[in-house]
Parts: sequence; C-alpha cells; structure tokens
Amino acid sequence: AMQEARSLAVAQGLESCWIRGATARLVVESIHPEAMQEARSLERIQGRNVAQAARWVYLLVNFVLVFNYTFVILDSDGLCAALGMSQGDSGRMVGNYMLGFCPGAFIMWYIARRTPGLWKSGPRRVLTAGLTFQLLGAATYAVVACKATGMVRRMDPAEAHSGETSEPHDESSDFGSGAPAFAIALLIGRFISGMGSGLCQQFYVASMLHLTPVSERPEHTTRWVFSGMLAIGAGPMVAAGLGLLRGHSTSASHLDFTHVGFGQIAVVLCAFGVVFGLHPDLESAKDEMETEVAADGQVEMRSSKSESAGCE
Repeated sequence: AMQEARSLAVAQGLESCWIRGATARLVVESIHPEAMQEARSLERIQGRNVAQAARWVYLLVNFVLVFNYTFVILDSDGLCAALGMSQGDSGRMVGNYMLGFCPGAFIMWYIARRTPGLWKSGPRRVLTAGLTFQLLGAATYAVVACKATGMVRRMDPAEAHSGETSEPHDESSDFGSGAPAFAIALLIGRFISGMGSGLCQQFYVASMLHLTPVSERPEHTTRWVFSGMLAIGAGPMVAAGLGLLRGHSTSASHLDFTHVGFGQIAVVLCAFGVVFGLHPDLESAKDEMETEVAADGQVEMRSSKSESAGCE
C-alpha cells in the first residue's frame, strides 16, 4: 500500500510538472510567437547540421573500408608468389576481405537488433571496434609484406623474376599443412580486416535511415554509393603511385610490398582521427524513423476517418 501511494504521488508530481511546463510554453508562445518560431527553426537547423556531420563521417569511413579492399590487388600476385603461394591463393587473399565482411555484418545486425538505440548512444564505440579490426588486419598485412620483401630480395634473379622459390611447392595442396606460417597469417589478416568493414558498414547503413528524412535519402544514398565506387578505383591507382615513388620494379633488389601494408595502416589511422575528431554527439538528433512511423500512422487515421465518413 505504501509503494502504491508513493507511485501515485510520483505520477501526480510528474503530471503537474508536465502541465506547468506546457502552460509555460503556451504563455511564452502567446506573448512572443516570433521568438518561439525562431527557437524551433534553430532546433531544426541544429538537428540537420548534426545529422549531416554524422553522415559525412560515415562517408569518409566507408571510403577507407572499400579502399582497403582493392588497395592490395596490384601486389597480390607478387606477394603471394614470394610466400610460395599459387595464383589461386592470390585471388583468395583478395576475396578473404569480403568473406570476413559477412560474419562482421551479421554480428552487427544481431547487436543492433538487441540494442535499437545504438545508432544514437554508441556510434563512436561501434566505429572504433570496426576500425580496430581493420587496424589489426592491416598490421598483419604489413608484417607479412615486410617478410615477403626480405624473402624476394634474397632470391636468385631468375627465381625472383618468375615468382618461384627454390623450394618445391605443390599448388594442388593450396595453403594446406605445408604452407608457410606467413601465408596463413596473410589470409587471416585479410579476413579480420573484412570483419571490421562488415561491422562498420552494417551499422552506418542502418544509422543513415535514422538520421535522414525520406525526401533526402536518394541524395545521400547516391553519395554513399559514389564514395564506394571512387574507393574501388582509387585503391589500385594509389598503390601504383606509391610503388613508383618507392622505385618499385621487377628486379629482385627493388621489389617492395611494404608500401601497401603501411598505406592501409595510415588510412585506418586517418579514419580513427575523423571518428574521434568530427563525429558529433547524436543524443539530441531527431529519429527520422519515428517521424516516418508517426506520419504513416496519421495517414492511416485520416484514411480510416474518411472511409467511416463515406460509409455514413
């Protein structure tokens, strides 16, 4: 009985506070309607600025994630050959990124399903987790690239040109029990990088829906797709440019795979800086999904009222 009395008193107090607040707003609006209108306009502008800032951060992160997918293509065959892997392993190394993308996206889907407000309460934590996976994968690639560069420079010129080592390699066994440890580490590192990409992309694709009104979604979807297309083309081109700057050539004494590994680390660190330095606080952001649901509910109510009026 005492608990019920306390609950009733709290409810009455909250109701009286709400009534006083609503009354105060009505009084202020009746006395200064222009000031209230300006305040509402300012709130809408601030909400749009916050949402737009978050969307730009997601676009930059998306560019980095897709960039790291294609950045390794140019050196994939030479790197795998230096580790005693086959040409099929080279394609598998590139594709392992998207293979890791699948479990990363699934994990993020499950977490977001259990925590619907995650897009507002923890965007930095999610992006940090995904980029940490990216950083681990990039660091693994860089270590393997340094090892492969040292190995290929110790080869005979004929072996380095052909991409074959003096040790026999059974291509039919692919990267089985006889494969070098660094070759397996390379595949695992690419898988880990893909998991980070899946975590981030699954998160901010859903966050875009909460941050973007329906009328603006085609525009922002176009930007997101364009950033991915630009990153796909930029990856091999930047790798080729870095290789030329470092004097990359087909001679064993000048072969170098390290620029691709350290380049991945550099762009991931830039993404970390963007997330921590530019991502806004979304606690005050408006949920466009709730607005959309409310608008749909009003339309349904109006249609049902019109139908009932027609029947009468």
